[in-house]
Formats: sequence, C-alpha cells, structure tokens
Amino acid sequence: MHGPKVGPDTALSTPHPRRRLLLIAYACSPRHGSEPMVGWHRALQAARFHDTWVICEEHRFGPEVREYLRTHGPVSGLRFEFLPMTGPQQLLARTSVLYYLAYNLWHRDALKLARRLHARHDFDLVHQVNYCGFREPGYCWQLEPPFVWGPLGGTQNMPLRFLGELGAWGAVKELVRTALNHWQLRFRRRVRQAARRADVILAANTTNQRDLRRAHGVLPEVLLETGLPKIAACAHRDVASAVDSPRDLHILWSGQFLPFKGLTLLLKALGGLRGRLPFQLRVLGDGPMRRAWSRLARRLGIEDRVQWLGWLPHAEAMEQYAWADVFAFTSLRDTTGSVMLEALAAGVPVICLDHQGGRDVVTDSSGWRIPPNRPGQVVADLQTVLLRAVRDRAYLAEMQRGARQRAERYLWSCNGEQMANVYERVLGGGVAGVPEREEQLA
Repeated sequence: MHGPKVGPDTALSTPHPRRRLLLIAYACSPRHGSEPMVGWHRALQAARFHDTWVICEEHRFGPEVREYLRTHGPVSGLRFEFLPMTGPQQLLARTSVLYYLAYNLWHRDALKLARRLHARHDFDLVHQVNYCGFREPGYCWQLEPPFVWGPLGGTQNMPLRFLGELGAWGAVKELVRTALNHWQLRFRRRVRQAARRADVILAANTTNQRDLRRAHGVLPEVLLETGLPKIAACAHRDVASAVDSPRDLHILWSGQFLPFKGLTLLLKALGGLRGRLPFQLRVLGDGPMRRAWSRLARRLGIEDRVQWLGWLPHAEAMEQYAWADVFAFTSLRDTTGSVMLEALAAGVPVICLDHQGGRDVVTDSSGWRIPPNRPGQVVADLQTVLLRAVRDRAYLAEMQRGARQRAERYLWSCNGEQMANVYERVLGGGVAGVPEREEQLA
C-alpha cells in the first residue's frame, strides 16, 4: 500500500493529464501563519498539477480567501467550497475544552458535502490536509477514491526527565498528555480506521514516522507539514568583520510562553555566562509563563540583557531575524516549529534540541543540535555553543550562509513537487510536469 519514501530531490517525470483532487483543509487562509498558511499553500501547490477542490471553514477563513481572490484574481485549477460551522458548533468552539467536539462535528458535515461534490465531479483522490494532529482524521476516508492523510504530527512527547523544568502544573499536564497520546494513537477507533484505509500516510518528521509505524504497522512517508514561500531578503550585519572589535551576540527566541517551550534552559545558560558572554536576548511571544520567566531572568541577574517584545505583527517579527545572530529553539516537544524555517530562510543559524522536528530540519552546517539527555547537560551545551558563536565570528558567518542554503530545501514549490509525486504514485500514473508559469503562487 505504501510506496518508497519521497525525498526532496525526487525528479518529476513526464507530464500526465490533470486529475481531480479533493482537499479537506479546515484551516486555510493566505493571511495567517501556522495551520491556515499550511492549508493555503497546500491548496496552491496541488492546483499547480491538478484540478483541485478545497473544503475549508467559512466563518474564520472564507472572507480572507475571497478577499485574496478578489484582489489577485482566481488561481487556475483551484476552487473553494466554504463550509460554515453551525451556530451550536461555534458556541462549542469558544471554549478550549469543547473545541475538538465542534471540530469533529464540522468534519461530519464535511463528509456530507464531500459526498455531494464527489457525485458531481468524480474525484480521483481525497487528501485530509489539516489540522496536522493525528487525533482527528475526519471522515472523508470513507469516500471511494484513494485517500492520503497528512502530513501528521502531534505524536511526539517531551522527555520526561525534563519535567522539573515545567513546574508542578506544567508537569502534570505533560504527563496527562503523554498518556492520552499513547491511548489515542493506538486505540482510538477512527484513528485506526483512517490509518488502515489510507493509501499513503505522511508523517511530518521521523519521530512521527516511528510512532505511527509502531502503533499501526504502516510505514509512513516523511514530508514536512509546513514550508517557506520564499527565502527572505535579510541584510545581516557582517559578523565576520567583527573579529577585531567584538560586540554583543544577538540571540532571538520566539514562541508561545508555555512550559514545554523550554525557555528556562536558555535563561539558565545565559545566567551562568554572566560576565563571560556579551549578549542581548530578544523574546517574541507571550503567554501564561510570562511572569515566571521574567522573575527567573531577574533572579539570574540578566534582566537588563533581555527584551520581552510580546507578539508583533508578522512583518515586524520578520525584521527581528535581521537583528539576530542566532535563533534559539528550545522546545521540549514540537512537530516542526515554523519559526525554525523562518530563521533559516533569513540566514540565522538555529540552536535546537536534537530530537523531533529540530533533528530533521537543522544540520551541522546550518545550526547546532543539542542532545536532550538531561537539563544540566543541555544548559552546559548551550553555553558552549554560544561562547563559540561570539568568539569565532568567521565560523558564525559560515553557519549563516549554511542556514540560507538549508532553507532552500523547504520552499513550498519543492514541497509541492514532492506532494505531486505522492499523488501520482497513488494514482498509478506518471507525475505531472511543473508548470512553466508560477506567478499565481506568489
């Protein structure tokens, strides 16, 4: 059922007649990052090769998609079917506890709509795109055409030896999540059914691939769930010329302020280097850990070296990469982390833990992967990396060049070609050629 692994350098073969695809992308918008951005670019890339219909939610995403199409014109080969959440579903979705119930009910309605569309258009393939998490496979795997599911994430758990970094309540939540992950991945009926039914399951990283293989006896293919629209035109200061006139090392961190994001590890590393490492740290984001992390920075005596910028508009957030020398991604569990890709695209090498998405994305020429063996060891390794970065500016400049080169692998255009190979292999034909004109995807 599952073909060979699709690699980033897989060549597209001779052109094949365009097929009819149905994508289930609850979240789809050209105006937002994260899941809506994934749904949008997945739809654009599918339409390069095949006639594509997309079912997405009306209230949150329909107006933004329509506005884009009014402004930029229609996208060739791409049609949207907007399915609104009902009034009761919207009420349920307002609370985090009941949100997944509302999301499930929306998918039930999506199956009804998909059946009507399939009767009209006779689709060749159905693809469940998002949300990326494995817990909700929807219901469209019940349709007759071949079914593709993913890329899937969310199976990964944080190393339990780091629970002490989370505080009591954070540790309890992670333990509960780990137990639920184990049960839902292996024993939830619709997850098992969708996994058996899928012609191809895509895993967002090699950790997810391993987990899905162990749970369901399948061999998922690895394809990053997200991508980059372009390589940023970011003008860095010339760090190589600063060897004779040392300056502060500029460190950037970005994310939600949640315990598992691991900022405490970076703060402790910087606190231990006080007086030895000239640095400035800028922290993008906000969340429930804001006060606790600010207090930790004060206790460590580094509060004057840390700027808490909060959430910034996307354009302003992107400007921070031009300021940064290195990007710290300290998350103790994450499928990928789109901020890593943004950093690489801006030529900012990434410091991350050597597991899950970070292990797959970052290479020795584009950043530093630190083994997550134990908290004290991670703090010490962070200190080693930061000291070398500030002392060896030629080395840092080389890593910045490597970061931009690595980012080219994750352009959406490359991701779309890999996805096209999956579609055509499932359908048993050749792979459609790359269209000559791609300006509609800008």
